[in-house]
Amino acid sequence: MAALHQILTRNYPRLQKKTGRPRALTPEQEIRATLVYHRRNRAQTELAESFGVCQSSISRAISRWTPRLAEALEDFIPTAEDLDPCQTLIVDGTLVPCWN
Repeated sequence: MAALHQILTRNYPRLQKKTGRPRALTPEQEIRATLVYHRRNRAQTELAESFGVCQSSISRAISRWTPRLAEALEDFIPTAEDLDPCQTLIVDGTLVPCWN
């Protein structure tokens, strides 16, 4: 998690807003909420309650960090050509949310 956080914060530094309210979550909390959302398939309202913020803050964090996570992890995702056909492989059956 620390290495991923370092990559993301280096590639996407937080820009200082000149106006408006400050964000409810730190970048670390936003990344963690996004990872939990995708890995555990938790509802945004449940995450909002866990992090002590409103659902819209969670939604914005997920929208902000999901494409960034995909880009940062792209080099670590093997393609079919990268796999050894002589080895036994295990497929992760993670649920992918189709609503919320």
